[in-house]
Amino acid sequence: MGKPGGLDRDTLPEVIVDAIQLCAELGQRYLWIDRLCIVQDDMDTKGEQLDAMGVIYHRAFLTIVALGDGVTRGLPGVSSRPRPTSYVNHSWDLLATMRNPMGDARIPWVELAVQNSKWNDRAWTFQERFLSRRRLFFDEGQVYGNCCKERWSDNTDRYPEEDWSKTAYWQGEGLNDTFVEEAQDGLAVCTGPLQQYTPRSLTFQEDILNAFAGVGSILRSRLQTDMLCGHPEKFFLESLLWIPNDDGGKRRSLSDVPSWSWASWVDGVEWSEDWVIGKDTYLTKTSGARASVVEFFISDAKSGLRKIVHRELSLQRLRKECRWWALHVIKEKDPAWWPHSIDEEDRSRDVPDDEVDLVVGQCLEVALRHGWEPSNKHMLPRTEALTDISTGDRMQTGFRLLEEHERMYWWPPLNTDSPAERERLAKLDEKACSLAAGIPNALVFNTSVARLRVTPYGSSWFFIPPRRRRTGCYITTADGETVGVTIRMSPWLVHHLFNAEPEKDYAVLVLGVGRAKRQIRKTEGSGSDSRLCEWFEWVLLVMVADEDEQGVFRRLAVGTVYPDVWVKTQPEWRTVVVG
Repeated sequence: MGKPGGLDRDTLPEVIVDAIQLCAELGQRYLWIDRLCIVQDDMDTKGEQLDAMGVIYHRAFLTIVALGDGVTRGLPGVSSRPRPTSYVNHSWDLLATMRNPMGDARIPWVELAVQNSKWNDRAWTFQERFLSRRRLFFDEGQVYGNCCKERWSDNTDRYPEEDWSKTAYWQGEGLNDTFVEEAQDGLAVCTGPLQQYTPRSLTFQEDILNAFAGVGSILRSRLQTDMLCGHPEKFFLESLLWIPNDDGGKRRSLSDVPSWSWASWVDGVEWSEDWVIGKDTYLTKTSGARASVVEFFISDAKSGLRKIVHRELSLQRLRKECRWWALHVIKEKDPAWWPHSIDEEDRSRDVPDDEVDLVVGQCLEVALRHGWEPSNKHMLPRTEALTDISTGDRMQTGFRLLEEHERMYWWPPLNTDSPAERERLAKLDEKACSLAAGIPNALVFNTSVARLRVTPYGSSWFFIPPRRRRTGCYITTADGETVGVTIRMSPWLVHHLFNAEPEKDYAVLVLGVGRAKRQIRKTEGSGSDSRLCEWFEWVLLVMVADEDEQGVFRRLAVGTVYPDVWVKTQPEWRTVVVG
């Protein structure tokens, strides 16, 4: 290409020839073309260029998008290239649909042109759509353009701007993306782009992280954190809780992409607060990560084993919040029981711990005077809603909640007063570290591990979105006691992962702490259920994994378990390697 005639018009694809002419007519001297500008025979240089793609697209004067199928179609309307006449009808919905309930005509605006194009399906072109400040779209019969503030079309007489500017691709997560201009700092900064990127297609599966490198570099700069196999280090725990969102997906078998990463999964993934479903368990109301207890390490090719520095999610803060909710349950039973020194309960995070302790002590004193001695012997069944329970059971529920959140009995390092024991529990096993050294991007951490069974629900529910059926599995002991539930999954995935060996024991590893909502309801004397009160209590977030002959774990699913039932399974404390 550096030789005379290397860019001869007769040897270049028509779309590149037209793009060169368009740049000249716009007065632009430079044109970046991925296939010509990215060095392919020097992997170090190629890696640097891929990381720089985010800056290239974001700082470009204009991004030219050819929506035609193939490089030989050119850019219709440029030079003497005619726009073909098409008689294909894209605009009539003769039957009512959820999108068009009246069943009448609609204009094939840019939304259809982009949505139906190969360009919009390819993983490599995602960064063009997501990061470019100005885009010029060449369809077979029309040109569309937009920037962060304006949008236009070359045929607005036929398609009024007030109509086509309202289409989805001009708004929200569509062509008018202003992601890089907005001040955000949270996991959603990453999950939004990833949920749009992961369903896209790749010719070579090993490019899954390379094609996202440009966007990843922008995310790294925005969040001031490294990206670990597509996961932001600052929000690492939360980012581990991804969900496969499509039927028929499968795992990518790539040596440098670990099973804990979203990049290990073909087809789309998602992150959601509504991430578990099921029946006969209040764990269906589980949140994402609310507290971190695990110290994660990663096997880095350059620096060896290093600690992952993610933001601290305070367990003490979550404990205080859950204790306030327990006090709320007690007060709702009978306001007269509430200590007179406190006007009203305040579940604010700013309440000092000693004030919470004071109120708890006062409630316990009142309970003892009335003969309500707290005891975990009165624990009620683990149901999503406690319905029509007695006054005594309601009080015992409140005091059980207080007792449940008094100490972290389910996490060995926090359940000992011995500094020597805490040091022993924190030390990584040397054999596990040596094993991880030979596995690119392996996670290493100390945690509680139990061997449990995973039993499909046997039923599913229809969700809108994504307009698909979803199901999940119980995590149980060998004798059938429910310990927890998995994330929601497609029926196909549940069958593929867990139906083949119903009596197999899987490794279940604790990752962090979440919270689940529970309710007391009343049906007696009313025509329908009436919620008396609700509260949150902590639960453990877990990974369900397979262990190979070497002792390396590979993620199958994530889920949530009851802390008290988890302890009864007598989990083992060990160093695990997740590849």
